[in-house]
Amino acid sequence: ELTVTLQVENTTEVLDEETGEVTEEITIEEKTYTPELQEDGSYYLKIDRVEEVDVKAILQDANAQVKIKNSAYELAQNEETVDTVAEKTQVIISVKAEDGTVKDYTLMLEKKSNDTSLLSISSIDILKTEEYTLYVDESLEQTNLTLITKSDLAFIKLDTDENYTAKQITRTIDLSEAARDTENELGGWTVNVQVQAEDGTVQEHIITILKTGNTNINTVKVNTETIEQIENTYTA
Repeated sequence: ELTVTLQVENTTEVLDEETGEVTEEITIEEKTYTPELQEDGSYYLKIDRVEEVDVKAILQDANAQVKIKNSAYELAQNEETVDTVAEKTQVIISVKAEDGTVKDYTLMLEKKSNDTSLLSISSIDILKTEEYTLYVDESLEQTNLTLITKSDLAFIKLDTDENYTAKQITRTIDLSEAARDTENELGGWTVNVQVQAEDGTVQEHIITILKTGNTNINTVKVNTETIEQIENTYTA
């Protein structure tokens, strides 16, 4: 039997009803997982973004010995704390039978992705973009916007959506005068995008859409670098 135990910090906001102050309360949650056996005989497990885990191996043969990484051999079972600072950590588990025969097993630990970035924002109506500000023709009353996350394991939604969708969404954005965001600093239309990473991290991306009468712009700037327009799609 092979298990991996880790401790995760959970932060919650607590409201003091007497003072009205909000404080953060940190609790420690212990989680234990069983790695999956792969076809090649190795073991694999996705873990939370922690810097160390406890790996425990229990043998079926009570007379056999086991060691984890550089630990000493222990009879029947062993437990070792393993650093998981890197995105992927390989752990070698050696089992020595009673007759001295040794067999190595590989455990691969991989951290869950925390990537909440957007790969691309596209629409056939985009004339140009300056980072998260998009320009469309002044005559438009709506536009279809496609948003794709950089990570294949991320989920995405608009703040008006009830549920997240994996990787990519296309939404119709109302560009009528009634839908204009009166609090938008540029006087445009605001699209609030939320991306949830595999590890649960959530980031909000705020997109502003502005109308313009200039339809002759054919270049885009992303992070100060000018790139050519390709089929109205701009990739960061």
